[in-house]
Amino acid sequence: MERIDAFSLAKHEGPYEKWPRRTRLYFNGNDTGVDIPGYIVEGQYRCSEGYLLITSHDCPFEESNDFLLLGSDFRVLAQNRLGVPYASFLIHAHWPISSQSLRLHYYERLFFTLSIEKSTGFFRSLPRLALKPFDEPESDATASSSIACLQRNLQEIRQRHAKSSKTSPRPRGLGNNLASRSVVWSVSMASEPKRIASRPVSSSARLCCGKLTRLRSIILVALAVAINGCDAVDSMRNGFKHSQAVSAELEKSLGLKSFVGFNWNNGSLGSVTVTFDALPKDRSLQEIAESCRGAVLREFKQEPKKIIVSFSITP
Repeated sequence: MERIDAFSLAKHEGPYEKWPRRTRLYFNGNDTGVDIPGYIVEGQYRCSEGYLLITSHDCPFEESNDFLLLGSDFRVLAQNRLGVPYASFLIHAHWPISSQSLRLHYYERLFFTLSIEKSTGFFRSLPRLALKPFDEPESDATASSSIACLQRNLQEIRQRHAKSSKTSPRPRGLGNNLASRSVVWSVSMASEPKRIASRPVSSSARLCCGKLTRLRSIILVALAVAINGCDAVDSMRNGFKHSQAVSAELEKSLGLKSFVGFNWNNGSLGSVTVTFDALPKDRSLQEIAESCRGAVLREFKQEPKKIIVSFSITP
């Protein structure tokens, strides 16, 4: 797998909330005629199947990543996505670990492996993109270096914030944590309003050469402060596993793929959202609701305050 710098996305004008969900893709400045999800190309690689792209949506408070496998004609062969409501996946680094796999680093110990899996079985002819948590970063020298690099960047941000806090007036009527976070965000937005793409790495030495943007680092600190008494990384990692398991169970029982999101609040499961790609055939809404409720309770091991079931319909 070879890193390249050939793809770019069209720029959108006007308010962010009015931007289209898909963006025109360009290759070496030429229009490919293909629209893909996302607004920023975070990573791009040449592989045996064609090209592998990582895109994000320029939304640091609720960021997600789309992973797309393109053929040599830029047709989308496979796609996967990492993102849940009320959580943010800000990619810090990514690097190849084989000809068919990438390692993705998000927060301090939150890693995933993205792999191109060959087609198997009589009914499937196209490859697929598999996204799996990687729970042993200590076994990967590059992952360990990436953790150390991220920790140094965050420490620099904390030190700069501590210096600026001594000279900045403290907001009145707010608690220490909230006041501190307000100052952090105002400094972040004023000093670096534009977020840039993460930098891929191919070796531990090259890993620490790139600087993490200040905005991304501040968000990591703010997220850590906001979750009182709860390990945010573990919650997101475990929640991602549970959501994948719920989606797989519902696909087996109802015959449709679904996207499962979740919202944790101080260690308690606030809500789970199940969005189906279409309306399941020959199933009543009551049967669908019961299937969703049973799958959520079995996989998350606790009852959320609410379960939201929705359907995506092509106009």
